[in-house]
Amino acid sequence: MRMPILFLCSVVSILSAVPEPDAKAIDGAIGKSLKLLEKSAAKYSEERSCFSCHHQALPAMTLSLAQERGFEVDPKAMREQSEFTQEFFANRKEAMPKGKGVPGGSYTTGYALLALSAAGWKPDEITKLMLQHLHKNQEKSGRWRMGTQRPPLEYSHFTSTVLSLRGLQLFAGQEDSKEITERVTRARGWLLATKAEETEDRTWQLLGLKWSGAKENAVAKAAQLLLKEQRPDGGWGQTGKMKSDAYATGQALVALRLTGSLSVKDDRWRKGIGWLMRMQKEDGSWHVKSRSKPFQKYLESGYPHGKDQFISICAGSWSTMALLLSRPAAKGQPTVRWAAH
Repeated sequence: MRMPILFLCSVVSILSAVPEPDAKAIDGAIGKSLKLLEKSAAKYSEERSCFSCHHQALPAMTLSLAQERGFEVDPKAMREQSEFTQEFFANRKEAMPKGKGVPGGSYTTGYALLALSAAGWKPDEITKLMLQHLHKNQEKSGRWRMGTQRPPLEYSHFTSTVLSLRGLQLFAGQEDSKEITERVTRARGWLLATKAEETEDRTWQLLGLKWSGAKENAVAKAAQLLLKEQRPDGGWGQTGKMKSDAYATGQALVALRLTGSLSVKDDRWRKGIGWLMRMQKEDGSWHVKSRSKPFQKYLESGYPHGKDQFISICAGSWSTMALLLSRPAAKGQPTVRWAAH
C-alpha cells in the first residue's frame, strides 16, 4: 500500500525539525559565562590602563543584556568599568577634537560609546569630545576607516563605520540631530555600495543598515547573505575557508536577532544556538584561535586559553549575547539598550 505524498512529507518534516534548545540548560550556560566575563574584565582593568574592546566593550554589552534578561549582574563592577573607560578618554581631551590621540581610532571610540551606553552612562563633556573625534575622522564617502589589521575583531572598515555611526546616534544631543542625520545617511550610502567579503563585514553591514534606517529590502538582502553562510553544523566561520567558531557564530546570531531577521522559532536559529551549546567548555568559556600577531606584553586576564584569551573572551561575549537573546526581556527592563531603535 502506497502512502500519500502529503503524509510522507509531513513525516519527513517532523523528523527533520530542529528541537527547541532546553531553556534551563541555556540559563546554566549563560550563568557560567557571565562569571568569567565579570572576573576577566575586572582583572584587565587592574593590570592595564588602556581601554580595550575585548575586555571592556564586549563584556559590558553582554552584562547589560544579561541584566535586561533578568540575570544578576554586579552594578558596582559595571560602574567601575564605565569609569575606567571614561578616564581613558578623559586623558585624551586635547587630542580628540583634532581626530587624534585614540589608539585604534574611530573603531575604539565607537566601541567605547556602545560600552558606555550599555552601562547607562549619560552624555557628558568626554562623550561630546568622543563624538568630535568621530566627526573629524569620517571620510567623504561616509566611511570610517579601520586603521589596524588584527582580524577578525579589528580589521574591517564595516566594523569601524557601524560602531562610529551607532556611537553618534547614542550620544548626540537634540541640537546635533541635523548633522548626525547627514553623517548617518552618508554612512548608509557607503554600506549599501560596498561589498561585504567575510562574516565580520556581513554582520556589521546588517547591523549598520538596520541602525541607519535603510529600506527593509536592503536589510533583508544583507540578512540573507549572512544566513547563506551558515554551515551544516549550525555555525559560521570567520571566512569561507575557516571552520565554524564561536566568535563568528555568536556575532552572526546576535546581528540576525537584533535586526529582526531571524526568529527564535526558526530552525536556523535553533541550529546556531545548539552549536554554541555544544562548543562551550565546562568552565563556561569558548575557545577560538587567534589570527593576530601579539603586540602587547602578555597578560593573564583570568579568561582561559592562554595566548588565545583575547579573541576567546570576544567569542564568549558574542556567544553569551546570542544565548541571552533566546530569552524574553525581564518585566520592566529595556530591550537591548545599546541596540534599541
